[in-house]
Parts: sequence; C-alpha cells; structure tokens
Amino acid sequence: MSSIPGSSTETELENNNIHEIEGDSKDSQVKDEADQVFDFLEKTRFLELIESDSDNFDTWLQNTPNERLLRYTTILNNVLSGKHISNRDIAKEGNYIGSLVGGKHFLAPDTESKLSLFNKSLDTIKALDNNQDRALLAYYTLQNLHLYTDANGRTGRLLFSLLNSVGKGLKVEEVRDIITHQKSETAGRVIFKNKVLRPQDVNRFVNKELFRELRGHEIAEKYRLFTAGIHAGDVKLPEKYRNLVPTRKLKKVEDILGENHTRDLVLLELINRYPDLEQFVVLKEAREYMGVAVDPLLKINADKLIESDLLTRDRLVEITEIHKELKKKQIAKLLDIFEHPQKYTTTNKNGEEVPIKDLFLIKD
Repeated sequence: MSSIPGSSTETELENNNIHEIEGDSKDSQVKDEADQVFDFLEKTRFLELIESDSDNFDTWLQNTPNERLLRYTTILNNVLSGKHISNRDIAKEGNYIGSLVGGKHFLAPDTESKLSLFNKSLDTIKALDNNQDRALLAYYTLQNLHLYTDANGRTGRLLFSLLNSVGKGLKVEEVRDIITHQKSETAGRVIFKNKVLRPQDVNRFVNKELFRELRGHEIAEKYRLFTAGIHAGDVKLPEKYRNLVPTRKLKKVEDILGENHTRDLVLLELINRYPDLEQFVVLKEAREYMGVAVDPLLKINADKLIESDLLTRDRLVEITEIHKELKKKQIAKLLDIFEHPQKYTTTNKNGEEVPIKDLFLIKD
C-alpha cells in the first residue's frame, strides 16, 4: 500500500464539501464533525490500516512520501476545523496563542520553517521503532509548529490517538471525546492532559537542554531554573526605541520578549554574543523564602537591560533573528530527544535514570 490509504477516494472527497452539516445546534454540529472524521478515516481505509499489525503500518509509512503525509494531516485538520477538504493552506507567519494576561504566550515559527521542520519531523517519525514514540512526537511537533490557523490541538490529539492505536484497535468513543468541542472547547484538552504532558511542560525539558548548550553543563546542573525576570504576555518597550527600528519590527521584538520561556533563551543567546551584556545575568544561590526552600536561579535582569542604552538598533534586529533560529533549534532538539534517547536522561520519581521522553507519557 503506498501514498495515503485508499488514495483513490481522495479526489471524490475533495469534490464534496464534507463539512456541510445538518442541524442548527452547536452540539449537533460538533457531533457531526466527529462523525465526519471517522467517515473520512473509513473511506480512506486508514482505520483498516491502523487496526492491522504494526508491520503493515510501518511498510505503508516508510513508502508514503512526506508530501502525502502532510496532505493527509491537512485534510484531517480541514475536517476538524470545518473547512472544505480541498483546502491546502498552512498558517502564515504571525499566528500565535494568546496569553490570559494579554499579549502572545506562544509564537509559531515562520511559514517556510514550518514546512521544512514538519518534513524533518516526518523523517524522524519514520526512523523511530515504536508507534507510541511516533504518536508523542507527532503530537508535540504539531503543537510547536502550529501549522494551521485553527484546530491544531484537536488535530494533534487525533494523530496521537491514531498512531498510538496501531495494531491495538481504536477506541472510538475515547477519540471522539478528545477531538470534539461537544462538552466544551477545553473538554478534549482536559481529558488529554491525563494522558501526556502538556506541550509547554515538554518544552521546558527541551529548553533546559538548549540552556545547557548556552551556559555549559555545570551551570545548567546547578541553576536548574532560569528566567528573564519580566512578566510574560504584553510587553511594551519604552518610547526611546520607537525610532530605532520600524514599528512592525519593534512589535515583533515586544512579542518575543513576552513569549514565556523562549524569550529567556533568546536573551541568553544575545548576552553570549556580547560580553558587555553579561552584567545583566545574576546567579542566585539556593535560599529560603518565607519558610520555603528556593532552588538556585539564573536570572536575566531584562528590565535593566531594556532601560540601558546597550540594546541598540542592531541588537534589536538580532533578537528577531535569534528567535527565528531558536524556533528551529527547539524542534531539532525535540526530534533528537526521541531519536537518540540515551543522550537525554533524567531521574524519575523512583530514583531511576530514564530517557527524558519516557516522562512525556503519563502512566496509568
């Protein structure tokens, strides 16, 4: 079997607006969207494929070009988000996840990088030797790339469920619960968070490894926490920066400085390049605060850096360039954690040394 399962049906499906839904109520619409997903999976014989043995699935996966796998993923997203099945759009640069406190909690990579990184992730998924790891990596990659304007979470949860069900049979009602908004928009997320670590929690492991590369193993082991010391969310730079760079570029810098966790690494990389910025790094030793033990902390005094005259025009531009490259490094590190698990280990709650990736799946 090559290409996508039952690929002869794809043209037929693309000629129909399969998101046309009968009924006016929201509950009816959502239920029908889930039905459409399973209808599509059956028509393309994908359900048949994942319910066969793992060897059959692996043969199909290895023989299917990445372009076709991307197309299949996009079709699933179209169904979940109510778009026409023939839609091929990938979200343009600038899509993001908003923060509860204002601003942008997560910034997606640029469009060109998204497609290149998704292609690399598919290569890694093919190279992995078990479907559970494939399922986890597919889910986390899609969340970090944010390929689509809508339903990235539901598409990722669906991909996880499909890949993790190969050779075991799909639990239809369980999948229905995690891909619909029938109960509420967050219902699927709530159910799923009891299965796997949240993407932001996994990204902390990824960022820790990148922190190790920036500051060395000894510092990374001692100062397990690191922060830019500014509130995540809606960051506004002082007026003095308004004439240094175009408004759009300055807004990008503000968005980057508001992106929790990633901005810490962006500023560390900038500081690594310019010794005169090292003065804004403060190493805080372990201490007790209000009777609670506080771990050692590497803090960047970002507020003081912003107030200084050392954040020049060229350095503002460099922040955007560092951020773009860092997004690629984050995905590359995530792929490496799965492809070479022996390089990335930690101690679990039982005191055993295990691959970091083993902590991503929440055990029953």
